[in-house]
Amino acid sequence: MEFRWRTRIIFTVCLVLTAGCALAQTTNSGIVAEVNGQPITQQEFYARLQLVTGSDFIASTNPLLFKNVTAGQLVMMMLINQQLVLQYAAKTDLLPKDTDVASEMQALEKEPNISHALSSGIMTDAMLKTEIEYQRAVYNIATINVNVTPTEVQDYYNQHLADYTPPDQWTLSIIRVNSQTKLDQVEKALKAGQDFAAVAKQYSDDPSTRDSGGAFGTVPSNDPQIPVPLRAAITKLSAGQYTDPVAMQTIPARTNQPPQTIWFIAKLTDLKKGAPPSFDTIKGTVERQALFAKAGGVDAATKKIATFEKQSSVKILLPGYQDLLSQPAAPATK
Repeated sequence: MEFRWRTRIIFTVCLVLTAGCALAQTTNSGIVAEVNGQPITQQEFYARLQLVTGSDFIASTNPLLFKNVTAGQLVMMMLINQQLVLQYAAKTDLLPKDTDVASEMQALEKEPNISHALSSGIMTDAMLKTEIEYQRAVYNIATINVNVTPTEVQDYYNQHLADYTPPDQWTLSIIRVNSQTKLDQVEKALKAGQDFAAVAKQYSDDPSTRDSGGAFGTVPSNDPQIPVPLRAAITKLSAGQYTDPVAMQTIPARTNQPPQTIWFIAKLTDLKKGAPPSFDTIKGTVERQALFAKAGGVDAATKKIATFEKQSSVKILLPGYQDLLSQPAAPATK
């Protein structure tokens, strides 16, 4: 990865949420806000609104706190902040080079999630380009006149080795049963030494894996499609072992129906440990990340543009949003 924010961009287009009633608001001019005379259009606002994710609402990870705002309010302030950053970067000659932006776009467009977002219209080339420009401008603003030594870069790599290490690869087989009776039969068969695949074919209620003897395929150990409790149980296994039954409750299709308990037993048929890349192969990336961290990250950039922000003219034209400029920030919630 070229920069840490690539993860943010990919994650942003992975989980698309709708924005609800906010979509009903419009303006006659087609402009929702102006920043120093630079318009933010309705098209920009609603396009970005479709890309809001749960991560956008996180105010702090330790402790875990969430921003107490609506999706529409969040997007409005994000777009205003984006304009302020880009305008300040232009004023101070800290905008990223066109060649760097183009190179980053080419790399990102090869990512499956980005490619899908672009081809399906969830994200446009212009939106991706602006996001890259913004993120690189934040980096440039934060790190100007800051330097790191080779020792600091090496220390950063050592301290963040887990971040650079790809997840383990699990090859799994799964048995899923929907009743206590079947679970008892499965446990009895496995304890008797019967082959896991044969037991899966005979008893599993999972139609997608039953006929193949429970074969689930190879997945990364952080795969979100594996429920957290099951993932935690698999983590403790060595290749060839299987978990104890892991019970979970399904969400009923109708509100008047009680939740159903189902059980999973997973076998780790093969394990390939993730190996971190050598320092030399990612030295450039590590150096940039170490520099950004030493500079103070996003907070450093925010402080540097504070005076410019106070002197700027910001107007919100979208009905129901004008009070954002006069309201104090709502306290974050757990």
